[in-house]
Amino acid sequence: MADTYRATGALRQGVEIYFELAHSHSGTTQAAAAVMRLLDVARGYEDAGELRQARGIYEHLLQT
Repeated sequence: MADTYRATGALRQGVEIYFELAHSHSGTTQAAAAVMRLLDVARGYEDAGELRQARGIYEHLLQT
């Protein structure tokens, strides 16, 4: 579902689901995949010059 949100441009909803998955199922391959997708989204924000959004994702990942 998060991948669908991301693919359709609904990044906020996708990011929320990725974070929920990463937190709820930490240590699983699914959580690791969610973290990788979050990093991809953050890089996309960086590339688009949206540094505040990228930083928010990075900071949230560091807190987990």
